[in-house]
Amino acid sequence: MKIILQAIIGSLLIHLIYIVYTFLGGYLKTKYYTPDITSTWDNVYVLQNEVAFGMVSSPFFYVFSFLKVAIICAILIFTYEKWFKNKVRCFKTGQINKKRNK
Repeated sequence: MKIILQAIIGSLLIHLIYIVYTFLGGYLKTKYYTPDITSTWDNVYVLQNEVAFGMVSSPFFYVFSFLKVAIICAILIFTYEKWFKNKVRCFKTGQINKKRNK
């Protein structure tokens, strides 16, 4: 249960970082945009066909994305605890030196 909870928290953090990064990028692009009116005055066309605001996607996309990232986080946490944590614990207790001396 501990690994599942950690994986869900990891997935939530990764998704929050992605969302904040996306909003911040859009905000900064909008804030620092300076249109070049003189060169675009000669090239006039209808913007309704060229610009789309927003994105339409299925809500299931976000659920499946959250679950996929949670599974990847769970695999990484399990791998870390299985392989690396045991080696660190053996090194701290001196069991690695006992195995080498035999």
